Amino acid sequence: MTDCSKQFSERGLFSKLEENLAGFSWRTVRREDEKILDDIYRACHAGDFVGLAPEQLQPLLSMQARAQTRHYTVSYPDAMHWILEHETEAVGRLMVDESQEGLHIVDLALVPALQGRRWGRTLVGALLEEASRQNTMVHAHVALGNDGARRFWSRSGFVEIRIEGSYAVLLWDGKTSTNPNSAD
Repeated sequence: MTDCSKQFSERGLFSKLEENLAGFSWRTVRREDEKILDDIYRACHAGDFVGLAPEQLQPLLSMQARAQTRHYTVSYPDAMHWILEHETEAVGRLMVDESQEGLHIVDLALVPALQGRRWGRTLVGALLEEASRQNTMVHAHVALGNDGARRFWSRSGFVEIRIEGSYAVLLWDGKTSTNPNSAD
């Protein structure tokens, strides 16, 4: 999946993570990972639809997971896409696209049980170290209504540069950022 002509070093990114996160591993997403991606999406978004019965909620979340994956595949055909594992259990996903404008974090999702334990901060910190090494900017986007994620990206050194529809577009340029791995 990764174009060898690209500068981004996934080996550099993940070796740094393996040093800092005990039991952490990663692997490239494969065609047969649809159920794993579905499970991660459902775990991360189950709270988005308060009041729906489980028999209504689960099919809705599965449909949305498939739609999101199709959208990302079409919109970012050359993106690098990984499953994040902790002690062999799939606990998240990371999708990064590289272009002339820099790196774009298409998706970063960690199951709720691992949120708030600095995994996301460590992951983003390693990604930003790699971007800094390349002297490149990093973009991301976040839903305007997701206050927790907006705080996470702000603490990670990203600034909101514009609003596009229901999303804030974020930028880390290495100049206006803070160290995402420092204490709050």
